[in-house]
Amino acid sequence: DQSLGTFNNADCSIFYADPENSEVDEAVLKEISELSHPNSVKIKAFVKKNGKIMIACQTLFKYDFAQMNPSSFLKRMMEVLSCMFKRGLVHGSIDASSIFADAEGNPILGGFHHSCHFSTSVVERANDVKMIGMIVKEHLDDSCFSDLSIDPLLYDLLMEMCNPEFSVNFKKCKKSKSKKHANKQNQSNFDENEEIDDVAEEIPTPDEVLCHPFFFSSVQKL
Repeated sequence: DQSLGTFNNADCSIFYADPENSEVDEAVLKEISELSHPNSVKIKAFVKKNGKIMIACQTLFKYDFAQMNPSSFLKRMMEVLSCMFKRGLVHGSIDASSIFADAEGNPILGGFHHSCHFSTSVVERANDVKMIGMIVKEHLDDSCFSDLSIDPLLYDLLMEMCNPEFSVNFKKCKKSKSKKHANKQNQSNFDENEEIDDVAEEIPTPDEVLCHPFFFSSVQKL
C-alpha cells in the first residue's frame, strides 16, 4: 500500500491510515513523528483527507533479509521498540512487511499506519517483541535450529523472545442469554487474561533483550 510522492520538493513514500478501522489517528502519528529515532521510519508530514490520513515518510526501500545480520537487526529493532514503549506506544502488527531499508540499506521499523496506538499493556508490548524474534527466526535457515549450528546464545535469545506458550490470538467467548452462564464466562475470560499476562511477563522487554549475553563483547563473554 506504499506509493511515491514529493514533500517540500523532496521524494517521499506515501501511506494511508484509516482512523475508522484502526486506532491510528493524528495524536498517534504526531507522537511517532517526534520519535526521531534512526531505526524507525521518519514521518515528514500527515494530513487528514476524505476520512483517511495521508502520511508522507522518508523514501523507503525493500529490505534484503538475505543480508540480515541477526545481531545488528535485533539491536536496531529493540532500540526503537524501547523508545516507543517509553512514549506509551505499541506497534500492534509487526511482520516482515513492517521492515524497510533506509538509503544505506539498514533495517528500519515502519508500518505504523496499520495499527500503532497508545498502550502500556504488557501483553501488547510482549507481542511486539515476539514478532521481531519471529522475523529473525523465520529468515534464518531452518537447519540452523535443527542442528544448533547457529550461535547458541542467539538460539537461547530467540527461544525466550518467541515463547510458543505466548499468543494473543485467543477466540472471543460468545455472549450467552443466561446471566449465570455469562458470569461463568466472564470469570473464565478473567482467568484466561491473567494467564496471558503471566506468560507475557516471561517475554523479555526490549531493554532486557539488549542485555542478553548474545550482545556481549568478546571480552565480556570470556
